[in-house]
Amino acid sequence: MTLLSIRIATCSALVCGTAFAQIGKLEECLPIPSYGRELAQYREDIRKREALPKVEIVRVQFEHSNHLSPKIFNEISAELKANSYGPNPDWIKELENRTLAKLQEHGFFKAVAKVTTKRVGNTAKSQKHTASVEIYAGPQFRLDQITFSNGTLFSSAELRKLIPIQTNAILDVAKLRAGIDELRRLYGTKGYINFTAVPEVSPDDLQRRISINVDLDEGVPYHLSQVRVLGMEKSVADRLLAKSGLLPGKVFNSELLEKFFRDNKTVLPRGASLDHDSEISRDDVAHTVSPIFDFRVCP
Repeated sequence: MTLLSIRIATCSALVCGTAFAQIGKLEECLPIPSYGRELAQYREDIRKREALPKVEIVRVQFEHSNHLSPKIFNEISAELKANSYGPNPDWIKELENRTLAKLQEHGFFKAVAKVTTKRVGNTAKSQKHTASVEIYAGPQFRLDQITFSNGTLFSSAELRKLIPIQTNAILDVAKLRAGIDELRRLYGTKGYINFTAVPEVSPDDLQRRISINVDLDEGVPYHLSQVRVLGMEKSVADRLLAKSGLLPGKVFNSELLEKFFRDNKTVLPRGASLDHDSEISRDDVAHTVSPIFDFRVCP
C-alpha cells in the first residue's frame, strides 16, 4: 500500500486562506515601526529574492521516450515553458515534479523523470534555458476501485460521486485531487473544518490496475461563536449576517462566508473580498469559529 503524493490541507481552504490573507491588510494599515526589525528584514529578503533573475524554459526536448503520445509530450512541454523558476537550488526538481504530475494525469503512476538544462541566453530579468527530459514511464494504470474508511457522516456512495474517475478509466491523479477537494468542501458545509482525506494506493503491476482507499479523519463539527463586522452600522451588519445565515450558535458552513460577500456585493464597500477583508480565528477546545469582516478604511 502506498500513500499517494497529494497535498491535503488540515482545514478548509477558506479558514486557512483568510487567516493569513489578513496580514496583507495589516501591512497596508499599520506603519512599519509597528512591526519592528523582523518585518523590515522580511520585506528586504523578499525584495532581494524577487530581484534575482528567474529561469525560463524556452525549448523542451525528450530523450528515449518515443513510446509516449505526442499529446503527452505537448502537455509536458507547455507546462514547463509556462512557468518561471528559482531563484532557489531546487528548481530542477520542480521541473521534474511538474513532468511527473503530467504523466500521472495519464495513468503513469510509477513514472520516473530526469531533467537537465542548458543556459542559452540571458536578459536583465531572466536566464533562458533549454530542457532535456528523460522519461521512464513504466506501466499505464487504470482504476480498479475506490473505497472509503473511517467515515460516518456520509455514505460511501455519496462520497464516491464526488471523485470524477470512472472504474476502469485511466487513473488521472489530477481528477483524484479534485475529488479530494470536493470531499473537503462537502465536510466544510457541515462544520468539519479539520477534515482530512489521505488516498492509500494499492497498485497491481501485473493487471496494471490500482485500487484506492481514502482514509478519512472527519474530526468534529465547529460552530459559530460570534461574527464581528467592523466599519459598518450594526443594524445593517446584523441584517446582512442574518440574511446570509451567519448566526452565533449555528454549525459553521464555510460556504456561507463566500455567500456573504457574493449576495451583498452591492452593499459592501467597492472591491470588498473574502481574501482581503476577513480574518477567522478558531477555538480548538470549544470547537468554535469566530469570523471578522473588516471594512474599515485605512487612514
